[in-house]
Amino acid sequence: REGRVKLWIFLLIGLAVRPAWAREVISLFEGGQSAYQDAEDPGFVLELAGRTVRFSNGREFVLGRLLGHGTKTAVYALVGQPGRVLRIPLRASQRVFIDETIRGASLLRNNGIPITEIYESLKGEYVVAERIENPLSFARFVEIYRDARNLGYSATQLQEMENALVEFAEKTGPLKAVGDLRPDQIAYDFQKKRWVLLDWTNWVTKAPGPLLGSVFRRSRHTFAITSLFEEVEEVYPLRMPVELGGNCTPTPKSTPRLVALCKRALAAAQARRMRPTPVQNCLQAFRRILTPQF
Repeated sequence: REGRVKLWIFLLIGLAVRPAWAREVISLFEGGQSAYQDAEDPGFVLELAGRTVRFSNGREFVLGRLLGHGTKTAVYALVGQPGRVLRIPLRASQRVFIDETIRGASLLRNNGIPITEIYESLKGEYVVAERIENPLSFARFVEIYRDARNLGYSATQLQEMENALVEFAEKTGPLKAVGDLRPDQIAYDFQKKRWVLLDWTNWVTKAPGPLLGSVFRRSRHTFAITSLFEEVEEVYPLRMPVELGGNCTPTPKSTPRLVALCKRALAAAQARRMRPTPVQNCLQAFRRILTPQF
């Protein structure tokens, strides 16, 4: 019992004398007190684990470990919020990329593209988003096909991942391009059994529909999904399809199963692209009414 008392005393003393930085609240964006001032070195933002940060709207977050970062933003786990992450700009001059994330989310959702949920955001400062537990990136997924042991995944899991990727490709069919749709920015969510975009920009380009195909022939057969295969460097280059029924070109490092998956994904995107929208159906019906019947 005496040992337990000593342990509790030790812990209380430790909490009382913890370093000042652990108790300090860092104002990242708050007028003239912004911590980003004179801190264009991204190292400042990459060393905030364990700290409490405050934003200009008064919201405070206790940051967990750094989950990752690119050249524009950093993503932290949130203490006490296991299913959420916080995305902040690396530099004050890169606040625009937080805005792109916010605007792009709306565009992608409106086009039916699966993305991580955004729970809260503040223009130019932060985004609180859904955290995918133990995600499998597409880049890693491709590596599975190069390993005869399937890296521990069952045949059922691999089939579920393949089917989910085809479904993702089908949903992206109407789009020519999605900003940041790269092999490391899309991941498989094992809980919801779906592929989901983890990061994106507001660069979302739609392709002309079937009725305009004869005018915009080339752009009509450019698909967002091809960027996943094209950017898996030296693993699976894909020739950009410019004709309906474009071909997936295998390389010495590709496997028959991956080639087949590529063809399924591209076919799904093409089929969705060629499916008339409700508006186009109405226009076609109206045109039939106006066309003389002999």
